Amino acid sequence: GKTEPGVCGCGVSERDRDDDTIPDCIDQCPNQDDRIDENDDGIPDCLDFLPIPTTTAWGLAILTLLLLTVAKIFHRRSCPG
Repeated sequence: GKTEPGVCGCGVSERDRDDDTIPDCIDQCPNQDDRIDENDDGIPDCLDFLPIPTTTAWGLAILTLLLLTVAKIFHRRSCPG
């Protein structure tokens, strides 16, 4: 029933299912409030990078590789020659 293009364009609903005032067609975080930024870094909390999930096999593998790389760097610096 739209008669004007609006934010989402012609024929596209401007519905906002998560009630964050951002239409679903341009919502960066569907089902979450894009306006919440608790650490005030200008990035919505729903888009901030998440910590490595160490409870999964991939998370443990990434953490292990990271620790081995750091150990190797420090070992090279401490060894003579």
